[in-house]
Amino acid sequence: MARLHPIDLGNAKLEKKSKKSADLLSDATDFARRTDAFPETRSDVLRAAREGEWQAFFDEYLTPCWREIVIRCRLNRIPLENADDLFQELTMRLLQQGRLGKYVRDRLQPTGEDSEFRGNAAARYLVAKSCPAESPRFRTYLKGIIRNVILESLVDRGHQPVSLDQSPGDVLEPRIDESIGGSLDRQWTIECLDTAAAQLLTESIGATTKGKRRMFDLIYLETVQGLSQIDIARQLQLDPSTVSDLKRIARTRLVGILREVTGVAELNELRDIVAGSAEALRASFQRARQQHPTA
Repeated sequence: MARLHPIDLGNAKLEKKSKKSADLLSDATDFARRTDAFPETRSDVLRAAREGEWQAFFDEYLTPCWREIVIRCRLNRIPLENADDLFQELTMRLLQQGRLGKYVRDRLQPTGEDSEFRGNAAARYLVAKSCPAESPRFRTYLKGIIRNVILESLVDRGHQPVSLDQSPGDVLEPRIDESIGGSLDRQWTIECLDTAAAQLLTESIGATTKGKRRMFDLIYLETVQGLSQIDIARQLQLDPSTVSDLKRIARTRLVGILREVTGVAELNELRDIVAGSAEALRASFQRARQQHPTA
């Protein structure tokens, strides 16, 4: 069966995006760090997509989806030339008619609503949003779809064992064991923290002011050695209030680096990603110091 290109669905902009993919992939790093963030949930756009009117949806979400795929390819070591195929797969999953997820079906059954509803991704999200349970923002829902596409690509490449749901109707059902998905997400977080720690150290080494040269050391002494602000001040021969100010500068820069590395600009979303990663952060700073022991 020939692969269906999105232009066959009447979306000229999507075809233009696909044609540009080779150029974008050649400069994926710069592209992935653009500030094309996912927009807030637009119910009017989703209602139009539910009825098959996709133009406004793709105007809003096309670039952020592509950017997210490129970022995840880079972080999961998937060859960037595969990004176009993953983008096509994502598009088909958005357009396909499918069942609601099991969680939503279970919540709808007691209400008398149609728990066997079938529709495209926008339609299913709107139904999930209306059911008596918490529903994520659409960008979170959409990133979940992208995450599954990436995880399945990793499985196909033999990176992890997996048990797949073979039902073709459940295109948005979680098709990867939760333990595997969690493991890959943790590995991605660790890689991001490693990159951020190494970059902060490099910036500290090359800084032109004494305060910025201490950025890495301040976080290292606090997270790895567990020193208090007073102890850090004593070791660096600084006033405690100066240490407080410098720590604030160091943390702000670390957050900025993490935003660049993860591609996540929103602070709350970034906090969700690194939540519970104190030990991983400590290990990342240890590894960075071990690689540059004289820095």
